[in-house]
Amino acid sequence: MIHPSKIALLAITLLAATPAGAAVFNIAPGFNPASNAVTDLWTYLEGPGYGSYTLLPNQAPYIVNTPAPFTTFGWNNPANLNSVPAFFAHTGGGTWSVNPCCGVVPLPNNTLVYHPGMGPAGGLSADRAVLRFTVPAQANGSSYQSAKIKFKYTDLDRHGGDGIRWSIDHNGASQANGTLFSLTTGPLATTGTQFAGFSVTTGDTIDFVLDPIADENFDTTGLTGSITLN
Repeated sequence: MIHPSKIALLAITLLAATPAGAAVFNIAPGFNPASNAVTDLWTYLEGPGYGSYTLLPNQAPYIVNTPAPFTTFGWNNPANLNSVPAFFAHTGGGTWSVNPCCGVVPLPNNTLVYHPGMGPAGGLSADRAVLRFTVPAQANGSSYQSAKIKFKYTDLDRHGGDGIRWSIDHNGASQANGTLFSLTTGPLATTGTQFAGFSVTTGDTIDFVLDPIADENFDTTGLTGSITLN
């Protein structure tokens, strides 16, 4: 027979190993093609830098070429050169593809697809594409204390351009960042799966920032991953 004190100790150990109130928010499945409002959990933004990001205003159709031509919906700004920044997501299974001008761009399953810009026609400054997650309160009204980010960026368009610069920002401060450039042959450039973690409270922002460097052409980028709040 197990002594009652040992049973109590086992129960305490199991509770400690299971984070209380943990919640997981997946990036691509969380994409919302029907709403882009400041009150949403996920929002799709553009702008030159933190503090000046604005919501992308336009719900836009995107033609996917394979497995058979069909239309999906996302967000963009038609007032800008090439209507970018732009966002949509692939969660339908298999691999999709698009061919915007110069060759096939593969779109892996469970991927948020987005593209930075350079602002209005003739613009010369970077117009970042920003996926924003706003930390919610727990169901009981209390604040989460920490965020763990699992992420992988992939430069999906190998047909030209100067690559992209990515950053994961917490309230405007970068927690992880780098650059990617896919060559015309060989594997697509990717960060591989990485992790970042930091303390949070209700209302904090976590931004997945995509910067075009000096040229927005060929900057279609895939993002997969999740945010776990504790």
